[in-house]
Amino acid sequence: MGSPKRATISCEQIWWHDGVGRQTVARIGIGEYPDQEVTGGGVAGTSGRPGGAPNKVVGALARREVVRWLRATSVRYQPVSDWNVELRAATLVLAGRRRQYGAGMIYLKLRQQGVWVNHKRVERLYVEAQLQLRRRTRKKVPMGVRQPLVRPESANQVWSMDFVFDRSAEGRVIKCLTIV
Repeated sequence: MGSPKRATISCEQIWWHDGVGRQTVARIGIGEYPDQEVTGGGVAGTSGRPGGAPNKVVGALARREVVRWLRATSVRYQPVSDWNVELRAATLVLAGRRRQYGAGMIYLKLRQQGVWVNHKRVERLYVEAQLQLRRRTRKKVPMGVRQPLVRPESANQVWSMDFVFDRSAEGRVIKCLTIV
């Protein structure tokens, strides 16, 4: 039998579902009044009536006793410590060393270092640390209609200009605007 998974509580009895499909009944040994003594057969909480009918849970003291019993028998979740501390640190070191590394490359580098880990775990830690880079989208430049260059028919019809930079032997910068 495994540990109980869930409980359905009524005033008369407690049904435990063990997760396998079996149900067991635990009767609470509390009388109708706080000063009433529990009497009865072999099962705690039965009143000695035929068929072992359960006692009612009436009154504040009886309810408190039921709550105490439930708190004593309930199973609470105990959080476990984080298993990914070392892996998170190694991921941050690798991502800091090479900024262009993605989750796949970090996974391969970890495997080369001898760390055996699932690639999905590395991907999850990579996203949690917000290490993913946005892909740059190329600027869409509309294609213009290409036209061939026209030959000039006379002088001063087409001009070209450009800036030319150079340095002298002493290190001074020479800037020239050339016009053709």
